[in-house]
Amino acid sequence: MLKYMTIYFLTGYVLPPLLFMLWNHILIRRNTRTIFTYWQRKEAHIFKEWSLNDRLRVEDELRFYIKNEFQSKKFLGFILILNLFFFPPFFVLFTLGTMPWLGWLFTLLLIHADVSRKKRKLLDKGLPFNRIVTNPRVLNLLRIEGEYKRSLFFPYLFIKSYHRLLEIPDDIRMAIRESESVEDGQKLISILTQEEEWLVRDMNTLSMGRLPAQYMEEEHNEKSEALKAMLSHASDMNLPVSVRHRAMELATALQNKRTSHQSNTSEFNRQENAELDILTVEKYYLD
Repeated sequence: MLKYMTIYFLTGYVLPPLLFMLWNHILIRRNTRTIFTYWQRKEAHIFKEWSLNDRLRVEDELRFYIKNEFQSKKFLGFILILNLFFFPPFFVLFTLGTMPWLGWLFTLLLIHADVSRKKRKLLDKGLPFNRIVTNPRVLNLLRIEGEYKRSLFFPYLFIKSYHRLLEIPDDIRMAIRESESVEDGQKLISILTQEEEWLVRDMNTLSMGRLPAQYMEEEHNEKSEALKAMLSHASDMNLPVSVRHRAMELATALQNKRTSHQSNTSEFNRQENAELDILTVEKYYLD
């Protein structure tokens, strides 16, 4: 009799929660990977020039957001409490003691259906904006008040831009304190202020489900490649302040200049030397 009671206890009260946790982990992980891979392929042309650290930082955060969309830790804890303390007695009484594991099975089916629904929602509507942007200063810069319902279809670029936007105030304070001259300090602040304007404009565009023009594959041409090169040089802290300042000026000029003669199949031949890129833009793109 004791042997049968032990088997009944194991199959009814020990194995079900273990199997539930294992299957739930596999379910969340598999669907997270599906969504993550979808966005990774969608934005591959954007982050191909990023540093490895930038990309890994964004990917770690993106995985966290996706998992949280599927299932939060608080929700999982609530489900476990229900199944451990409420459902077993209920189903034991309801089924005359024959199926104490039925609550786990019922919960697992509901979670499976819920995850499938959320997966379709993420693929169709993107990642909710308000899951990522929580900083009041950034919300104010983006001119967003109250409940915001927009979704993000390009989370890689948005998260990277959000990180950078959070760092700019500290960079401005450092520029004020550590610049070797007043002129260098003013140029650095000008660069950072202009970069902030670019980021805000790009993030507003991304929050409406569109890519900024310089990142759109169908818009890739000499001008967009030159624009990205100038923005990259302007944010490169290893370059002299004067070079970064000029690169930002040229990026602004490129953005404001309407060109119709550029070929959609040609590319800006970017050089390792930032000053050569600047000379090329000055000579061939802004004459």
